[in-house]
Amino acid sequence: MCSMSTTSRWRATPLREWVAVVLLSSTCTSACARVGAGEQLAAGPFYLSASATPEWSHFAGRPRHGSRLDLTFQGRANLAEQTLLLRQEDVKGFWDVAVNGRVIGELHRQEVSTVATFAVPPGALRDGDNLLSVRPREAPDDVVMSGLLLDPRPMARAIHEADLEVRVRDQDGRQVPARITIVDDRGFLAPLAASRPVVVRPGVAYTATGHARLSLRSGAYTVYAGRGFEYGVAEQRLTLAQGEHRSVDLTIRREVDTSGLVACDTHVHTRTLSGHGDATDEERAITLAGEGIELAIATEHNRHASYAAVASRAGVQSFFTSVPGVEVTTTTGHFNAFPVGLDASPMLTFPSIRAVPDVFVILNHPRDRHSGFVPFAPPNFERMAGLGVDAIELVNSGALRSRWSEVYQDWFALLDRGAHVAGVGASDSHDVNRSIVGQARTYVPCPDADPGRIDVSEAMRGFREGRVFVSLGLLTRLAVVEVGSQVEATITVDGPSWTSVDYIALHADGRVVHEERFAPRSGKLRRTWRLPRPDRYLVAVATGPGVRAPYWPSPRPYQPTERTFSPYVIGSSNPIWMR
Repeated sequence: MCSMSTTSRWRATPLREWVAVVLLSSTCTSACARVGAGEQLAAGPFYLSASATPEWSHFAGRPRHGSRLDLTFQGRANLAEQTLLLRQEDVKGFWDVAVNGRVIGELHRQEVSTVATFAVPPGALRDGDNLLSVRPREAPDDVVMSGLLLDPRPMARAIHEADLEVRVRDQDGRQVPARITIVDDRGFLAPLAASRPVVVRPGVAYTATGHARLSLRSGAYTVYAGRGFEYGVAEQRLTLAQGEHRSVDLTIRREVDTSGLVACDTHVHTRTLSGHGDATDEERAITLAGEGIELAIATEHNRHASYAAVASRAGVQSFFTSVPGVEVTTTTGHFNAFPVGLDASPMLTFPSIRAVPDVFVILNHPRDRHSGFVPFAPPNFERMAGLGVDAIELVNSGALRSRWSEVYQDWFALLDRGAHVAGVGASDSHDVNRSIVGQARTYVPCPDADPGRIDVSEAMRGFREGRVFVSLGLLTRLAVVEVGSQVEATITVDGPSWTSVDYIALHADGRVVHEERFAPRSGKLRRTWRLPRPDRYLVAVATGPGVRAPYWPSPRPYQPTERTFSPYVIGSSNPIWMR
Protein backbone atom coordinates (compact mmCIF):
# COMPACT_ATOMS: atom_id res chain seq x y z
CA MET A 1 0.00 0.00 0.00
CA CYS A 2 1.22 3.53 -0.63
CA SER A 3 -0.09 6.06 1.85
CA MET A 4 0.96 9.63 1.17
CA SER A 5 -0.13 12.93 2.64
CA THR A 6 2.35 15.34 1.11
CA THR A 7 3.81 16.07 -2.26
CA SER A 8 6.63 13.56 -2.86
CA ARG A 9 9.45 12.79 -5.26
CA TRP A 10 10.56 9.25 -6.10
CA ARG A 11 13.70 7.88 -7.75
CA ALA A 12 13.95 4.55 -9.53
CA THR A 13 17.02 2.84 -11.07
CA PRO A 14 20.09 4.94 -11.84
CA LEU A 15 19.23 4.64 -15.53
CA ARG A 16 15.95 6.49 -15.22
CA GLU A 17 14.33 9.12 -13.08
CA TRP A 18 10.59 9.03 -12.58
CA VAL A 19 8.54 11.81 -11.03
CA ALA A 20 5.60 10.13 -9.34
CA VAL A 21 2.52 12.33 -9.59
CA VAL A 22 0.83 12.44 -6.19
CA LEU A 23 -2.42 14.04 -5.13
CA LEU A 24 -1.70 16.61 -2.43
CA SER A 25 -3.16 15.65 0.96
CA SER A 26 -4.63 12.42 -0.37
CA THR A 27 -4.22 8.73 0.36
CA CYS A 28 -3.64 6.06 -2.30
CA THR A 29 -6.17 3.38 -1.32
CA SER A 30 -4.77 0.49 -3.38
CA ALA A 31 -1.42 -0.89 -4.43
CA CYS A 32 0.48 1.55 -6.59
CA ALA A 33 -0.02 0.85 -10.30
CA ARG A 34 2.82 -0.14 -12.59
CA VAL A 35 3.32 0.99 -16.17
CA GLY A 36 6.03 -0.75 -18.19
CA ALA A 37 9.15 -2.39 -16.77
CA GLY A 38 11.26 -1.42 -13.75
CA GLU A 39 10.50 0.18 -10.43
CA GLN A 40 7.92 2.68 -11.48
CA LEU A 41 5.77 4.13 -8.70
CA ALA A 42 2.61 6.17 -9.07
CA ALA A 43 -0.63 7.24 -7.38
CA GLY A 44 -4.16 6.00 -7.74
CA PRO A 45 -6.71 4.84 -8.52
CA PHE A 46 -8.77 8.02 -8.93
CA TYR A 47 -12.47 7.76 -9.75
CA LEU A 48 -13.74 10.98 -11.34
CA SER A 49 -17.40 11.79 -11.81
CA ALA A 50 -19.44 14.97 -12.08
CA SER A 51 -22.78 13.20 -11.76
CA ALA A 52 -24.74 12.60 -8.57
CA THR A 53 -25.60 9.11 -9.82
CA PRO A 54 -22.87 6.77 -11.08
CA GLU A 55 -22.92 6.22 -14.83
CA TRP A 56 -22.69 2.43 -14.37
CA SER A 57 -23.75 0.24 -11.46
CA HIS A 58 -20.22 -1.13 -11.03
CA PHE A 59 -19.15 2.35 -9.88
CA ALA A 60 -21.66 2.33 -7.00
CA GLY A 61 -20.02 2.65 -3.60
CA ARG A 62 -16.60 3.66 -4.92
CA PRO A 63 -15.05 6.73 -3.27
CA ARG A 64 -14.97 9.64 -5.70
CA HIS A 65 -12.25 12.21 -6.12
CA GLY A 66 -14.48 14.89 -7.58
CA SER A 67 -15.37 15.90 -11.11
CA ARG A 68 -11.73 16.61 -12.11
CA LEU A 69 -8.23 15.73 -11.05
CA ASP A 70 -5.65 18.30 -9.98
CA LEU A 71 -2.33 16.76 -9.03
CA THR A 72 0.59 18.66 -7.56
CA PHE A 73 4.08 17.29 -7.98
CA GLN A 74 7.67 18.42 -7.63
CA GLY A 75 9.60 18.71 -10.88
CA ARG A 76 12.23 20.56 -12.84
CA ALA A 77 11.90 22.82 -15.84
CA ASN A 78 12.16 20.71 -18.98
CA LEU A 79 14.27 21.92 -21.89
CA ALA A 80 13.24 18.90 -23.99
CA GLU A 81 10.06 16.91 -24.49
CA GLN A 82 9.11 14.46 -21.77
CA THR A 83 6.35 11.84 -21.62
CA LEU A 84 3.37 11.46 -19.34
CA LEU A 85 1.89 7.97 -18.99
CA LEU A 86 -1.31 7.00 -17.21
CA ARG A 87 -3.79 4.14 -17.04
CA GLN A 88 -7.32 5.10 -17.99
CA GLU A 89 -10.58 3.14 -17.77
CA ASP A 90 -14.13 3.73 -18.98
CA VAL A 91 -13.43 6.94 -20.90
CA LYS A 92 -16.38 7.87 -23.10
CA GLY A 93 -16.38 11.67 -23.24
CA PHE A 94 -13.80 14.39 -23.81
CA TRP A 95 -11.26 14.98 -21.00
CA ASP A 96 -8.47 17.53 -21.40
CA VAL A 97 -5.05 16.84 -19.90
CA ALA A 98 -3.10 19.96 -18.91
CA VAL A 99 0.24 20.73 -17.30
CA ASN A 100 0.42 24.05 -15.46
CA GLY A 101 -2.69 25.18 -17.33
CA ARG A 102 -1.32 24.20 -20.75
CA VAL A 103 -3.40 21.54 -22.53
CA ILE A 104 -1.12 18.78 -23.82
CA GLY A 105 -3.81 16.40 -25.11
CA GLU A 106 -6.94 14.54 -24.13
CA LEU A 107 -7.71 11.13 -22.71
CA HIS A 108 -8.37 8.54 -25.37
CA ARG A 109 -12.10 8.16 -25.97
CA GLN A 110 -11.87 4.46 -25.31
CA GLU A 111 -13.87 2.51 -22.73
CA VAL A 112 -11.42 -0.39 -22.89
CA SER A 113 -8.65 -0.11 -20.27
CA THR A 114 -5.73 1.71 -21.91
CA VAL A 115 -2.25 3.01 -21.11
CA ALA A 116 -2.33 6.54 -22.52
CA THR A 117 0.75 8.58 -23.38
CA PHE A 118 1.16 12.34 -23.77
CA ALA A 119 4.05 14.45 -25.00
CA VAL A 120 4.97 17.12 -22.44
CA PRO A 121 6.39 19.97 -24.59
CA PRO A 122 9.62 21.78 -23.74
CA GLY A 123 8.99 24.52 -21.18
CA ALA A 124 5.73 23.01 -19.90
CA LEU A 125 7.34 22.06 -16.56
CA ARG A 126 8.96 24.40 -14.06
CA ASP A 127 11.24 24.07 -11.07
CA GLY A 128 9.35 23.25 -7.89
CA ASP A 129 5.58 22.79 -7.78
CA ASN A 130 3.82 21.70 -10.96
CA LEU A 131 0.14 21.05 -11.56
CA LEU A 132 -1.29 18.26 -13.69
CA SER A 133 -5.01 18.60 -14.39
CA VAL A 134 -7.48 16.21 -16.02
CA ARG A 135 -10.84 17.89 -16.53
CA PRO A 136 -14.04 17.08 -18.42
CA ARG A 137 -14.87 19.20 -21.44
CA GLU A 138 -18.54 18.31 -21.77
CA ALA A 139 -21.31 16.20 -20.22
CA PRO A 140 -20.54 14.11 -17.11
CA ASP A 141 -18.55 10.93 -17.63
CA ASP A 142 -17.30 8.45 -15.04
CA VAL A 143 -13.64 7.54 -15.50
CA VAL A 144 -10.88 5.88 -13.50
CA MET A 145 -7.18 6.76 -13.69
CA SER A 146 -4.09 5.31 -12.07
CA GLY A 147 -0.39 4.80 -12.67
CA LEU A 148 0.43 8.39 -13.57
CA LEU A 149 4.11 8.67 -14.45
CA LEU A 150 6.42 11.25 -15.96
CA ASP A 151 9.20 9.78 -18.10
CA PRO A 152 12.04 12.29 -18.67
CA ARG A 153 12.55 11.01 -22.25
CA PRO A 154 10.64 12.21 -25.33
CA MET A 155 7.69 10.07 -26.33
CA ALA A 156 9.43 8.38 -29.25
CA ARG A 157 12.13 7.06 -26.90
CA ALA A 158 9.79 6.34 -23.98
CA ILE A 159 7.67 4.04 -26.15
CA HIS A 160 10.49 2.59 -28.23
CA GLU A 161 12.35 0.34 -25.79
CA ALA A 162 11.91 -2.85 -27.82
CA ASP A 163 10.88 -3.95 -31.31
CA LEU A 164 8.25 -6.55 -32.13
CA GLU A 165 7.84 -7.83 -35.67
CA VAL A 166 4.50 -9.57 -36.24
CA ARG A 167 3.43 -11.62 -39.25
CA VAL A 168 -0.15 -12.81 -39.57
CA ARG A 169 -0.95 -15.68 -41.94
CA ASP A 170 -4.10 -17.58 -42.81
CA GLN A 171 -4.42 -21.37 -42.77
CA ASP A 172 -2.88 -21.54 -46.25
CA GLY A 173 0.25 -19.70 -45.16
CA ARG A 174 -0.61 -16.42 -46.92
CA GLN A 175 0.00 -13.13 -45.14
CA VAL A 176 -3.36 -11.39 -44.84
CA PRO A 177 -4.69 -8.03 -43.63
CA ALA A 178 -5.33 -8.29 -39.91
CA ARG A 179 -5.91 -6.57 -36.62
CA ILE A 180 -3.15 -6.99 -34.04
CA THR A 181 -4.05 -6.29 -30.41
CA ILE A 182 -1.43 -6.03 -27.66
CA VAL A 183 -2.15 -5.76 -23.92
CA ASP A 184 0.22 -5.59 -20.99
CA ASP A 185 0.30 -7.95 -18.04
CA ARG A 186 -2.67 -6.15 -16.47
CA GLY A 187 -4.81 -6.36 -19.60
CA PHE A 188 -4.43 -2.69 -20.58
CA LEU A 189 -3.99 -1.72 -24.22
CA ALA A 190 -0.29 -0.96 -24.51
CA PRO A 191 1.41 2.09 -26.05
CA LEU A 192 2.59 1.27 -29.59
CA ALA A 193 4.36 3.02 -32.42
CA ALA A 194 4.82 2.04 -36.06
CA SER A 195 5.50 3.58 -39.43
CA ARG A 196 2.94 3.91 -42.19
CA PRO A 197 1.16 2.11 -43.71
CA VAL A 198 0.55 0.22 -40.44
CA VAL A 199 -2.38 1.89 -38.65
CA VAL A 200 -1.69 2.29 -34.93
CA ARG A 201 -3.70 3.27 -31.89
CA PRO A 202 -3.01 2.34 -28.25
CA GLY A 203 -2.84 -1.44 -28.13
CA VAL A 204 -4.02 -1.93 -31.72
CA ALA A 205 -2.29 -2.13 -35.10
CA TYR A 206 -3.93 -2.84 -38.45
CA THR A 207 -1.76 -4.19 -41.23
CA ALA A 208 -2.73 -4.31 -44.89
CA THR A 209 -0.05 -6.87 -45.69
CA GLY A 210 -0.06 -9.17 -42.66
CA HIS A 211 3.26 -7.70 -41.50
CA ALA A 212 3.87 -5.03 -38.86
CA ARG A 213 6.98 -3.82 -37.09
CA LEU A 214 6.01 -2.25 -33.79
CA SER A 215 7.81 -0.31 -31.07
CA LEU A 216 6.87 -0.99 -27.45
CA ARG A 217 8.05 -0.39 -23.92
CA SER A 218 9.84 -3.30 -22.29
CA GLY A 219 7.58 -5.62 -20.32
CA ALA A 220 5.24 -8.61 -20.45
CA TYR A 221 2.55 -8.67 -23.14
CA THR A 222 -0.11 -10.77 -24.78
CA VAL A 223 -0.33 -10.42 -28.56
CA TYR A 224 -3.53 -11.30 -30.42
CA ALA A 225 -4.20 -11.44 -34.15
CA GLY A 226 -7.60 -11.66 -35.83
CA ARG A 227 -9.47 -10.68 -38.95
CA GLY A 228 -13.02 -9.99 -37.91
CA PHE A 229 -15.97 -12.23 -37.23
CA GLU A 230 -15.19 -15.04 -39.66
CA TYR A 231 -11.73 -15.91 -38.29
CA GLY A 232 -10.33 -17.37 -35.13
CA VAL A 233 -7.92 -15.43 -32.92
CA ALA A 234 -4.25 -16.37 -32.54
CA GLU A 235 -2.54 -15.54 -29.25
CA GLN A 236 1.00 -15.44 -27.91
CA ARG A 237 2.45 -14.26 -24.63
CA LEU A 238 5.95 -12.83 -24.46
CA THR A 239 8.27 -10.63 -22.46
CA LEU A 240 10.35 -7.94 -24.16
CA ALA A 241 13.60 -6.79 -22.59
CA GLN A 242 14.95 -3.33 -23.16
CA GLY A 243 16.69 -3.18 -26.54
CA GLU A 244 15.30 -6.55 -27.65
CA HIS A 245 14.02 -7.36 -31.15
CA ARG A 246 11.50 -10.20 -31.35
CA SER A 247 9.62 -11.78 -34.26
CA VAL A 248 6.24 -13.47 -33.89
CA ASP A 249 4.34 -15.53 -36.46
CA LEU A 250 0.62 -15.96 -35.84
CA THR A 251 -1.76 -18.12 -37.87
CA ILE A 252 -5.48 -17.38 -38.00
CA ARG A 253 -7.97 -19.84 -39.44
CA ARG A 254 -11.35 -19.28 -40.99
CA GLU A 255 -13.91 -20.60 -38.51
CA VAL A 256 -17.23 -19.39 -39.97
CA ASP A 257 -18.27 -20.61 -43.41
CA THR A 258 -19.81 -17.67 -45.26
CA SER A 259 -19.60 -19.13 -48.77
CA GLY A 260 -22.06 -17.31 -51.01
CA LEU A 261 -22.43 -14.47 -48.50
CA VAL A 262 -20.71 -11.11 -48.66
CA ALA A 263 -19.78 -9.28 -45.45
CA CYS A 264 -21.13 -5.74 -45.70
CA ASP A 265 -20.92 -2.70 -43.45
CA THR A 266 -23.68 -0.27 -44.45
CA HIS A 267 -22.58 2.58 -42.16
CA VAL A 268 -18.95 3.75 -42.34
CA HIS A 269 -17.27 7.12 -41.73
CA THR A 270 -13.86 8.80 -41.84
CA ARG A 271 -12.48 11.88 -40.15
CA THR A 272 -11.22 12.97 -43.56
CA LEU A 273 -14.73 13.33 -45.01
CA SER A 274 -17.09 13.54 -42.01
CA GLY A 275 -14.91 15.79 -39.88
CA HIS A 276 -14.96 13.86 -36.62
CA GLY A 277 -13.69 10.59 -35.22
CA ASP A 278 -10.03 9.73 -35.78
CA ALA A 279 -9.83 7.42 -38.83
CA THR A 280 -8.40 9.00 -41.98
CA ASP A 281 -9.68 7.69 -45.28
CA GLU A 282 -6.50 5.64 -45.83
CA GLU A 283 -6.73 4.22 -42.31
CA ARG A 284 -10.36 3.34 -42.95
CA ALA A 285 -9.46 1.39 -46.08
CA ILE A 286 -6.88 -0.65 -44.17
CA THR A 287 -9.21 -1.29 -41.21
CA LEU A 288 -11.96 -2.49 -43.56
CA ALA A 289 -9.54 -5.01 -45.06
CA GLY A 290 -8.25 -5.96 -41.62
CA GLU A 291 -11.77 -6.76 -40.36
CA GLY A 292 -12.75 -8.81 -43.41
CA ILE A 293 -15.43 -6.47 -44.75
CA GLU A 294 -16.02 -7.25 -48.43
CA LEU A 295 -18.64 -4.64 -49.34
CA ALA A 296 -18.12 -1.21 -47.79
CA ILE A 297 -20.80 1.48 -48.05
CA ALA A 298 -19.32 4.97 -47.74
CA THR A 299 -21.80 6.99 -45.67
CA GLU A 300 -20.13 10.29 -44.86
CA HIS A 301 -22.33 13.02 -43.42
CA ASN A 302 -24.20 14.88 -46.20
CA ARG A 303 -21.44 14.09 -48.67
CA HIS A 304 -21.46 11.60 -51.54
CA ALA A 305 -18.32 9.49 -51.25
CA SER A 306 -16.59 6.27 -52.22
CA TYR A 307 -13.55 4.46 -50.82
CA ALA A 308 -12.50 2.90 -54.14
CA ALA A 309 -9.68 5.35 -54.89
CA VAL A 310 -8.22 5.35 -51.38
CA ALA A 311 -8.39 1.54 -51.25
CA SER A 312 -6.25 1.46 -54.38
CA ARG A 313 -3.75 3.91 -52.88
CA ALA A 314 -3.57 1.81 -49.71
CA GLY A 315 -3.08 -1.39 -51.72
CA VAL A 316 -6.19 -3.14 -50.38
CA GLN A 317 -8.44 -2.83 -53.45
CA SER A 318 -8.54 -6.61 -53.87
CA PHE A 319 -10.03 -7.17 -50.41
CA PHE A 320 -13.28 -5.19 -50.65
CA THR A 321 -15.59 -3.41 -53.06
CA SER A 322 -16.65 0.14 -52.24
CA VAL A 323 -20.21 1.34 -52.86
CA PRO A 324 -20.74 5.11 -53.09
CA GLY A 325 -23.29 6.39 -50.60
CA VAL A 326 -24.17 9.15 -48.16
CA GLU A 327 -25.61 9.63 -44.69
CA VAL A 328 -28.26 12.33 -44.97
CA THR A 329 -28.25 13.93 -41.53
CA THR A 330 -31.49 15.76 -40.80
CA THR A 331 -33.12 17.05 -37.62
CA THR A 332 -35.74 14.29 -37.90
CA GLY A 333 -33.51 11.29 -38.44
CA HIS A 334 -30.34 10.09 -40.12
CA PHE A 335 -30.70 8.12 -43.35
CA ASN A 336 -28.12 6.15 -45.29
CA ALA A 337 -28.67 6.09 -49.04
CA PHE A 338 -26.79 4.02 -51.62
CA PRO A 339 -25.72 3.58 -54.33
CA VAL A 340 -25.50 7.24 -55.32
CA GLY A 341 -23.72 9.16 -58.05
CA LEU A 342 -20.66 10.96 -56.77
CA ASP A 343 -21.53 13.99 -58.90
CA ALA A 344 -25.25 13.96 -58.09
CA SER A 345 -26.91 16.89 -56.34
CA PRO A 346 -26.69 16.73 -52.53
CA MET A 347 -29.64 15.12 -50.73
CA LEU A 348 -30.57 17.14 -47.66
CA THR A 349 -34.12 15.99 -46.85
CA PHE A 350 -35.96 12.69 -46.90
CA PRO A 351 -38.07 13.66 -49.95
CA SER A 352 -34.86 14.48 -51.83
CA ILE A 353 -33.56 10.98 -51.02
CA ARG A 354 -36.70 9.26 -52.23
CA ALA A 355 -36.58 11.20 -55.46
CA VAL A 356 -33.36 9.40 -56.49
CA PRO A 357 -34.11 6.38 -58.72
CA ASP A 358 -33.12 2.93 -57.40
CA VAL A 359 -31.58 4.24 -54.19
CA PHE A 360 -31.77 2.03 -51.07
CA VAL A 361 -32.61 3.96 -47.88
CA ILE A 362 -31.88 2.90 -44.29
CA LEU A 363 -33.18 4.64 -41.17
CA ASN A 364 -30.17 4.71 -38.84
CA HIS A 365 -30.16 4.15 -35.05
CA PRO A 366 -33.94 4.70 -34.79
CA ARG A 367 -33.97 4.77 -30.97
CA ASP A 368 -31.14 7.29 -30.52
CA ARG A 369 -31.66 10.97 -29.74
CA HIS A 370 -30.08 13.45 -32.14
CA SER A 371 -31.00 17.14 -32.30
CA GLY A 372 -33.60 16.43 -29.61
CA PHE A 373 -35.44 13.92 -31.82
CA VAL A 374 -35.88 10.14 -31.41
CA PRO A 375 -37.33 8.64 -34.62
CA PHE A 376 -39.06 5.67 -32.98
CA ALA A 377 -40.11 7.38 -29.75
CA PRO A 378 -43.88 6.91 -29.24
CA PRO A 379 -44.88 10.41 -30.43
CA ASN A 380 -42.88 9.98 -33.66
CA PHE A 381 -43.28 6.31 -34.54
CA GLU A 382 -46.42 6.60 -36.68
CA ARG A 383 -45.00 9.38 -38.82
CA MET A 384 -41.64 7.65 -39.25
CA ALA A 385 -43.34 4.34 -40.07
CA GLY A 386 -45.08 6.03 -42.97
CA LEU A 387 -41.94 7.43 -44.56
CA GLY A 388 -41.30 4.32 -46.60
CA VAL A 389 -37.68 3.50 -45.79
CA ASP A 390 -36.28 0.28 -47.22
CA ALA A 391 -34.52 -0.85 -44.03
CA ILE A 392 -33.75 0.05 -40.44
CA GLU A 393 -30.65 -0.56 -38.36
CA LEU A 394 -31.54 -3.33 -35.96
CA VAL A 395 -28.02 -3.47 -34.57
CA ASN A 396 -25.59 -0.55 -34.69
CA SER A 397 -22.43 -1.53 -32.79
CA GLY A 398 -21.29 2.09 -32.61
CA ALA A 399 -24.65 3.08 -31.09
CA LEU A 400 -25.73 -0.10 -29.33
CA ARG A 401 -28.90 -0.19 -27.26
CA SER A 402 -29.07 -1.33 -23.62
CA ARG A 403 -31.56 -4.03 -24.62
CA TRP A 404 -31.27 -5.71 -28.00
CA SER A 405 -35.03 -6.37 -28.13
CA GLU A 406 -35.97 -2.68 -28.15
CA VAL A 407 -35.48 -1.94 -31.85
CA TYR A 408 -36.54 -5.47 -32.80
CA GLN A 409 -39.97 -4.85 -31.25
CA ASP A 410 -40.28 -1.66 -33.29
CA TRP A 411 -39.35 -3.64 -36.38
CA PHE A 412 -41.93 -6.33 -35.65
CA ALA A 413 -44.55 -3.59 -35.33
CA LEU A 414 -43.66 -2.45 -38.87
CA LEU A 415 -43.70 -6.01 -40.22
CA ASP A 416 -47.08 -6.67 -38.59
CA ARG A 417 -48.50 -3.88 -40.74
CA GLY A 418 -47.25 -5.68 -43.83
CA ALA A 419 -44.34 -3.30 -44.39
CA HIS A 420 -41.50 -5.12 -46.14
CA VAL A 421 -38.74 -3.32 -44.28
CA ALA A 422 -35.40 -5.12 -44.04
CA GLY A 423 -33.26 -5.20 -40.92
CA VAL A 424 -29.53 -4.53 -41.19
CA GLY A 425 -26.45 -4.47 -38.97
CA ALA A 426 -23.73 -1.82 -39.19
CA SER A 427 -20.85 -0.35 -37.20
CA ASP A 428 -21.31 3.43 -37.65
CA SER A 429 -17.56 3.56 -37.04
CA HIS A 430 -15.77 6.91 -37.18
CA ASP A 431 -12.63 5.61 -35.48
CA VAL A 432 -9.82 3.11 -35.79
CA ASN A 433 -10.50 1.42 -32.47
CA ARG A 434 -13.08 3.19 -30.31
CA SER A 435 -15.77 1.48 -32.38
CA ILE A 436 -14.56 -1.37 -34.56
CA VAL A 437 -15.54 -1.12 -38.21
CA GLY A 438 -17.59 -4.12 -39.30
CA GLN A 439 -18.22 -5.27 -35.73
CA ALA A 440 -21.93 -5.27 -36.51
CA ARG A 441 -22.43 -6.16 -40.16
CA THR A 442 -24.90 -7.42 -42.74
CA TYR A 443 -24.42 -10.60 -44.75
CA VAL A 444 -25.76 -10.41 -48.28
CA PRO A 445 -26.24 -13.44 -50.59
CA CYS A 446 -23.91 -12.79 -53.51
CA PRO A 447 -20.92 -14.44 -55.21
CA ASP A 448 -17.94 -13.75 -52.94
CA ALA A 449 -14.96 -15.41 -54.64
CA ASP A 450 -13.43 -12.04 -55.59
CA PRO A 451 -14.05 -9.47 -52.81
CA GLY A 452 -12.51 -6.69 -54.88
CA ARG A 453 -15.07 -7.17 -57.65
CA ILE A 454 -18.37 -7.85 -55.89
CA ASP A 455 -21.37 -7.63 -58.22
CA VAL A 456 -23.00 -4.59 -56.63
CA SER A 457 -26.23 -4.99 -58.60
CA GLU A 458 -26.56 -8.58 -57.32
CA ALA A 459 -25.86 -7.46 -53.76
CA MET A 460 -28.44 -4.68 -54.07
CA ARG A 461 -30.99 -7.26 -55.22
CA GLY A 462 -30.40 -9.13 -51.97
CA PHE A 463 -30.93 -5.94 -49.97
CA ARG A 464 -34.11 -4.99 -51.81
CA GLU A 465 -35.57 -8.49 -51.43
CA GLY A 466 -34.71 -8.59 -47.74
CA ARG A 467 -32.53 -11.72 -48.10
CA VAL A 468 -29.87 -10.48 -45.70
CA PHE A 469 -28.66 -11.45 -42.22
CA VAL A 470 -27.81 -9.24 -39.24
CA SER A 471 -24.62 -10.14 -37.40
CA LEU A 472 -22.90 -8.95 -34.23
CA GLY A 473 -20.74 -11.92 -33.29
CA LEU A 474 -23.24 -14.53 -34.54
CA LEU A 475 -24.64 -15.52 -37.94
CA THR A 476 -28.23 -16.79 -37.74
CA ARG A 477 -29.95 -18.28 -40.76
CA LEU A 478 -33.52 -19.49 -41.18
CA ALA A 479 -34.97 -21.98 -43.67
CA VAL A 480 -38.72 -22.65 -43.86
CA VAL A 481 -40.57 -25.50 -45.58
CA GLU A 482 -44.36 -25.48 -45.73
CA VAL A 483 -45.93 -28.85 -44.86
CA GLY A 484 -49.69 -28.60 -45.33
CA SER A 485 -51.11 -26.35 -42.62
CA GLN A 486 -47.76 -26.39 -40.81
CA VAL A 487 -44.25 -25.15 -41.46
CA GLU A 488 -40.91 -26.69 -40.60
CA ALA A 489 -38.45 -24.01 -39.53
CA THR A 490 -34.73 -24.75 -39.28
CA ILE A 491 -32.49 -22.28 -37.47
CA THR A 492 -28.71 -22.46 -37.97
CA VAL A 493 -26.44 -20.36 -35.75
CA ASP A 494 -22.73 -20.06 -36.40
CA GLY A 495 -19.88 -18.11 -34.87
CA PRO A 496 -16.13 -18.22 -34.26
CA SER A 497 -14.61 -20.00 -31.27
CA TRP A 498 -14.40 -16.72 -29.34
CA THR A 499 -18.18 -16.02 -29.32
CA SER A 500 -20.96 -18.23 -28.01
CA VAL A 501 -24.75 -18.56 -28.12
CA ASP A 502 -27.04 -19.33 -25.20
CA TYR A 503 -30.49 -18.38 -26.52
CA ILE A 504 -32.42 -18.93 -29.75
CA ALA A 505 -35.95 -17.86 -30.56
CA LEU A 506 -38.37 -18.16 -33.45
CA HIS A 507 -40.75 -15.23 -33.90
CA ALA A 508 -43.99 -15.69 -35.82
CA ASP A 509 -45.87 -12.51 -36.62
CA GLY A 510 -43.91 -10.69 -33.93
CA ARG A 511 -44.50 -13.26 -31.16
CA VAL A 512 -42.06 -15.81 -29.77
CA VAL A 513 -43.46 -19.24 -30.70
CA HIS A 514 -40.37 -21.32 -29.86
CA GLU A 515 -37.37 -20.52 -27.72
CA GLU A 516 -34.55 -22.35 -26.02
CA ARG A 517 -32.00 -21.36 -23.39
CA PHE A 518 -28.87 -23.37 -22.64
CA ALA A 519 -25.29 -23.10 -21.40
CA PRO A 520 -23.14 -20.96 -23.73
CA ARG A 521 -21.65 -22.94 -26.61
CA SER A 522 -19.45 -22.05 -29.56
CA GLY A 523 -19.47 -23.28 -33.13
CA LYS A 524 -22.46 -24.30 -35.20
CA LEU A 525 -25.89 -24.94 -33.70
CA ARG A 526 -28.93 -26.23 -35.54
CA ARG A 527 -32.55 -26.56 -34.43
CA THR A 528 -35.68 -27.59 -36.36
CA TRP A 529 -39.19 -26.88 -35.11
CA ARG A 530 -42.57 -27.65 -36.62
CA LEU A 531 -45.42 -25.23 -35.95
CA PRO A 532 -48.74 -24.03 -37.37
CA ARG A 533 -48.34 -21.88 -40.42
CA PRO A 534 -48.17 -18.20 -39.33
CA ASP A 535 -50.29 -15.56 -41.05
CA ARG A 536 -47.45 -13.36 -42.25
CA TYR A 537 -43.78 -14.09 -41.45
CA LEU A 538 -41.10 -15.88 -39.41
CA VAL A 539 -37.87 -14.41 -38.00
CA ALA A 540 -35.05 -16.22 -36.16
CA VAL A 541 -32.95 -14.53 -33.47
CA ALA A 542 -29.98 -15.87 -31.48
CA THR A 543 -28.06 -14.16 -28.69
CA GLY A 544 -25.17 -14.94 -26.38
CA PRO A 545 -22.86 -13.38 -23.79
CA GLY A 546 -20.72 -10.51 -24.97
CA VAL A 547 -17.01 -10.67 -25.70
CA ARG A 548 -14.87 -9.23 -22.92
CA ALA A 549 -11.49 -9.95 -24.52
CA PRO A 550 -9.59 -6.85 -25.70
CA TYR A 551 -9.26 -8.06 -29.31
CA TRP A 552 -13.02 -7.65 -30.00
CA PRO A 553 -14.69 -6.15 -26.91
CA SER A 554 -18.47 -6.01 -27.05
CA PRO A 555 -19.48 -2.35 -27.15
CA ARG A 556 -21.39 -0.57 -24.41
CA PRO A 557 -24.57 1.34 -25.21
CA TYR A 558 -24.05 4.71 -26.83
CA GLN A 559 -27.08 6.24 -25.11
CA PRO A 560 -27.74 3.83 -22.22
CA THR A 561 -31.20 3.57 -20.74
CA GLU A 562 -30.04 1.45 -17.79
CA ARG A 563 -27.11 1.66 -15.38
CA THR A 564 -26.51 -2.09 -15.50
CA PHE A 565 -25.48 -3.58 -18.83
CA SER A 566 -24.87 -7.19 -19.81
CA PRO A 567 -22.81 -7.29 -23.02
CA TYR A 568 -24.28 -9.45 -25.78
CA VAL A 569 -23.72 -10.83 -29.23
CA ILE A 570 -26.64 -11.29 -31.58
CA GLY A 571 -27.53 -12.62 -35.00
CA SER A 572 -30.87 -12.62 -36.77
CA SER A 573 -32.52 -13.49 -40.05
CA ASN A 574 -34.80 -11.23 -41.99
CA PRO A 575 -38.45 -12.22 -42.34
CA ILE A 576 -39.46 -15.17 -44.42
CA TRP A 577 -42.88 -14.17 -45.67
CA MET A 578 -45.64 -16.72 -46.02
CA ARG A 579 -47.00 -17.07 -49.55
